[in-house]
Amino acid sequence: MEIQQDAAVFKSHWDAEKKLFVTRIHGLFDQSAVDNWQQELIDQSKQIPAETQFNFLLDERGYTYQDKSVHKKKRDVVPQFLATYSFYLSILSEAEVRWLKKHIAIDEKHRHCLKIAMVHLNQTAMADLQSNYGNESELYGSDLKEAMKWLNQPSD
Repeated sequence: MEIQQDAAVFKSHWDAEKKLFVTRIHGLFDQSAVDNWQQELIDQSKQIPAETQFNFLLDERGYTYQDKSVHKKKRDVVPQFLATYSFYLSILSEAEVRWLKKHIAIDEKHRHCLKIAMVHLNQTAMADLQSNYGNESELYGSDLKEAMKWLNQPSD
């Protein structure tokens, strides 16, 4: 008996009150779903007003992928998106940051990302990421409520 995977679902939106850009993904992703999600990120980010400093939440609880090439492509989406808003993940190597700075245009409306939280169901992986890369502007975890509380705290 074959187990049926949920279809890819993604939703991104701008929360003006909290100055928070949220993207949620779950289900089984293929190349097409990653491409569509990436385009939705770009389209929905147009709602962020000029001159805005904001936070970013990636909720990927329940995300799975068709194969490793899909997962690799998905892993490139967020760093490229955030680089547009002058945010470079600490998980990236110096070479990757240099590549992003060279190839990704900085937002012309002077919108800047200040903090990011990434939430996933794999507690062990997220604990490792938090231990190795978590800092005052990056949180990795498996608890959405904790991530939202952290994002809503004022930045230093």
